[in-house]
Amino acid sequence: MNDRKKVIIAEIISAVAIILIGSLFHFLYEWTECTFIGLFSPVNESQWEHIKIMFYPVIIVSIIEYFFIKHDVNNFVFAKAISVIVFIVTTYLIIFLYELIFNDNPMALHFISFFVGAFAGQLVSYFLLRCTRKSKCKNMIGFYIFLFLFIAITLFTFRPIKTDFFRDSTTGYYGIPPKS
Repeated sequence: MNDRKKVIIAEIISAVAIILIGSLFHFLYEWTECTFIGLFSPVNESQWEHIKIMFYPVIIVSIIEYFFIKHDVNNFVFAKAISVIVFIVTTYLIIFLYELIFNDNPMALHFISFFVGAFAGQLVSYFLLRCTRKSKCKNMIGFYIFLFLFIAITLFTFRPIKTDFFRDSTTGYYGIPPKS
């Protein structure tokens, strides 16, 4: 199998795996109410907390994917960091634009936007993996993007900003909800 085809297949499989893992992660905290699980699973129904179901599955899948395609690609860390950003932006852009135009927020929209976002992120990843020259600088930028997102996600789980983006849409709480 040629390198190009191998990378395309890896990105498609990765997109599907990211969607499946992200879907599972959506419910982990609700099922366990474990604070540690809340570091990588949404602790409430805020828009902010749902970034976790995009960010952490990409990291998990990328670590596995790396071992299969590391000799066939360039700038792996950079490509995956940009793919996370594309995933997040695409997902929320679809939701926000739909809400703006139709003044509605159906649950199916969230599933569709998550699916489209995952594939958009992996598509961008594919082009960056195959179409750029190897660069330590780009990979360092990718590392710092991941580090920044990790710190922000962790910090705002425990100390959310009091804005609508961080507010649980069902309870009105911010961050980890009080135990019942």
